Order: sequence, then structure tokens, then C-alpha cells
Amino acid sequence: MRLDFFLDRPFAAATFANLAVGAASSSAWSRSPLRVLAPGLSEIQGGLLLIRLTLMIPVGAVLGGWLADLIGYRAMALVGFAVAFAGYVLLSFWGTHPLTSP
Repeated sequence: MRLDFFLDRPFAAATFANLAVGAASSSAWSRSPLRVLAPGLSEIQGGLLLIRLTLMIPVGAVLGGWLADLIGYRAMALVGFAVAFAGYVLLSFWGTHPLTSP
């Protein structure tokens, strides 16, 4: 990748926003689902549980690209960030077990 692409502010902002959301997603995937939803699973069982999430990523990417063509890329990015933010806020209220959380 040519570094002069980062001189374009929208490109640089989108790249760094994608990096931030990716870091948050990685943290959420590696910590929350297995410890909270299914403690005591083996590594294989935990991996199979996370496959459901991973398989939906390409589906979301295709749908997001289609919607972005319809409503515009800026609007779709704002919707995506709002949904991610809401999900992380909800995730922050989980206790050690989702059934006992407030």
C-alpha cells in the first residue's frame, strides 16, 4: 500500500476507525463469549461456538456493501459504528453469567 494514501483525510480516518473497531471486536471475541456464555468448554467446543459468529461476518459484509450503495457510504459507516457502539455498551453490562446480569 502506498503511504501517500494516508494524506487523504477520509481514507486515513476510515482506516484508523476500522483499526479501532477491529481491536475492540478482537477483544470482545476472545474474552466475553467463552468465559461468559460457555465456561468450561474445551478448546474445540469453544472454537465451534465461535464459528457461528465468524460465519456471519461475510454475510454482514455483503449486506453492508449493498446497503452502502443504496444509502451512501458515510451513512452506512455511521449506522455500523452506532450498532457496534450499542453492542459494546450492552456487553459492558454482562456479569459473570448473562442469566444473573442486571
